[in-house]
Amino acid sequence: MNQQRWDAYLNLIQQLLSCTNGKEGEILRENQDLLDAKFLQVMEAVARVMSEEGNEDTANYLRNLGNKLVEGFNLSYNLPYTTQKNEITQSVIDTYLGFLLEVLQAMEESKGNKDVLYPLLIANTDKLDNKFAEILWRWCTVTLILERDSKTIFPPNIVTQIEQLRDEIAKGQYKIQNSTSENPTALAQQLQELRQQKKNLEDKYLPVGSGFSFKEFQKKLDRNKAVIEWYITNTGLETFIITSDNLQRFNSSTSTGNLKAFTDWNFNYLDAYYSNKDEWKDNLFSRLNQLAQILNIEEILQLVPNNCSHLTLIPHRYLHLLPLHALPLSDSSFLCDKFADGVSYAPSCQLLQQLNLRQRVDFNSLFAIQNPTEDLDYTDLEVETISSLFTDKEILSKKQATQTALSQASSQIQQANYLHFSCHGTFNLETPQNSCLLLAGADENDKLDLKKCLTLGKLFERDFNLSQCRLVVLSACETGLIDFQNTSDEYIGLPSGFLYAGSSSVVSSLWTVNDLSTSFLMIKFIQNLKNIENISVPVALNQAQTWLREATKEDLQEWTSNLQLNNLRQVQLMLFFKQIEANSKPFQSPFYWAAFTAVGN
Repeated sequence: MNQQRWDAYLNLIQQLLSCTNGKEGEILRENQDLLDAKFLQVMEAVARVMSEEGNEDTANYLRNLGNKLVEGFNLSYNLPYTTQKNEITQSVIDTYLGFLLEVLQAMEESKGNKDVLYPLLIANTDKLDNKFAEILWRWCTVTLILERDSKTIFPPNIVTQIEQLRDEIAKGQYKIQNSTSENPTALAQQLQELRQQKKNLEDKYLPVGSGFSFKEFQKKLDRNKAVIEWYITNTGLETFIITSDNLQRFNSSTSTGNLKAFTDWNFNYLDAYYSNKDEWKDNLFSRLNQLAQILNIEEILQLVPNNCSHLTLIPHRYLHLLPLHALPLSDSSFLCDKFADGVSYAPSCQLLQQLNLRQRVDFNSLFAIQNPTEDLDYTDLEVETISSLFTDKEILSKKQATQTALSQASSQIQQANYLHFSCHGTFNLETPQNSCLLLAGADENDKLDLKKCLTLGKLFERDFNLSQCRLVVLSACETGLIDFQNTSDEYIGLPSGFLYAGSSSVVSSLWTVNDLSTSFLMIKFIQNLKNIENISVPVALNQAQTWLREATKEDLQEWTSNLQLNNLRQVQLMLFFKQIEANSKPFQSPFYWAAFTAVGN
C-alpha cells in the first residue's frame, strides 16, 4: 500500500469521526473508490490503537461501521475471495498463466529436457514466487475441476465454443509473451474480447472460477443453509457466517490473542498426536473443549439463524486437521447435534458451489477395495456387510487389490455410484502429492513403493473419472489430512483429489482410527444411505456418529445380531463384547466417532 493511499484512508476515517450523526452515508458515497478491503484493515488498525489508548467508544464506533460496510457493500476484512485473491489482478494472472503455458509447451516439445527447461526457469525467476504458486493451485483446483465437469454441466455446443475460445486465447497469449505478434496492442484487445465471451458463456451456466460472484453464490444458498468460514491471517483468526441474505463477520477484537491461543493449542495437539498417541486419545475431549472456547463457537452459533438446519464448515490451514463438527457445547451436546440436516465441509465457497451442481441420486453400484495389506482385523466385516446391501458390485479383496488390478478396473470405477476403500492410508506432509492409499504389495519389507499405491498425484490424472460417483469413502487412517502449510484457502489432500476426479462427496478420516469402531460406523452409515429415503451424505454420517456415540453394549449386541456374519466374525465380536461392562457406551469418546468428515454435498 503506497503512502498516498494510506493517507487517503486515514483522511476518510477522520472525516467519519468528526462528521455530524447521520452524515456517514453521504461521506462514504463520496469516497466509494476508497471502500475496499484494505480500508477495512486500516479502520481495524485505528480501532485497535484507540482501544489501547482507552478510547473504547471510538474503537467500537469504527468496528460497528466496519461491520455495516461488510454487510452493505459485501466487503470482508481478509476474506479470501474478496481481498487476497483480488490483489492478484487479471493482468498479473495473464502474465503468470502465459509463463505457465510457455513452460508446459517447452516440456511437451523437449520431452522434459532439462537443458531446455532450466534456462527458461532461470530467465523467469521473478515469476517463481508465492503469486505463481497461488495462481497455479487455483488453476488446478478450480479451473481443472470446471473443465472436468463442463461436459455434464454445459450443452455440447457450448462446450465446443468454450474450448475454441480457450485455444484462441492460449495461442494469442503465447504470441504476446514471446513478442511474435505483429500488432500486440490489437491482439491484446482481441484477447480481452475473447476472454469476455468465454466468461459470459461460463457464467451463464456455472459462475465459478474467474467468474465467481460471492453475491450470486449467496443468493443461491438455500434459506435453511448456513456457512461458517474461517480464515487465518498473520494477525488474527477471522470468522464469517454466511446465509442467503446475510454476511456477518464475527467480532474479533481479541483476534490476535485468540490466534496465539489457537497456535499454542494446535502445537500441543499435534505434538501429542505424533509423540504420545495414548495421551492424545485420553485428552481428546478436553482438548476439543478448549478449542471450542478459543474459537468462540457458542457465540458464533448465536449468529446462525434458527431456521438454518444445515451447516457447511469451510476451515483454513490448520483448522482442516480438526473435527470441528465434534466441538463440545455447554449443554453437553456437540456442534453436529444442532443441525438436523447435517454438518458438512467444503474446501471453499467456489468449490462448494461447484459441488452443489453434482446432483447424484443413484446409489446402486459399489466398487470396493478390501484389506489389501491383510492386517486389519475388522475390515473384512465392514466390506462384506456393506457389499451385501448392493447387487451391482465389484470387490478387489486382499492380494487381488493391486494397483494393476485397480487400473484394469477403470471402466467399472467410471460407472460406480459408490467407491469404498477399506485399507491403510497415509498423508505425506513433505510431498502431499505422494499421500496415498496402500494397495496390495505396496509395503513389502517395510518400504513403501508408491508405484503400487493409489497416490494423490494419480487422482489428478485424466483417466481417473468419477463422473457417476455420488460418494467415495476412505475408511482408512489419516485420509482427510491436508497440507496445512499451504497459505491458499484451497487445500491439498486425498479428499480434494477425489473431488477433482468427479465425486460429489468424500468421507475421510483425520487420524489413525480404531478398526472395530470404524467398521461399525461405516456399516451404519451406509445402512442409513440405503434404507432412509432422500437422506443426504452429511445427515447419514452425522446420524451414524450419534448412534455409535450413544450405543450401549446391549444396543451393539442387538444390532450386530442382525448382521449376516460367518462363524469367525461372530467369535470376533463375542470376544470383544466379553470385555465390555454392561450398560456402558464403549465408543462414547470422540476418538471413536469424530474422525470422519463429509466433504461435498
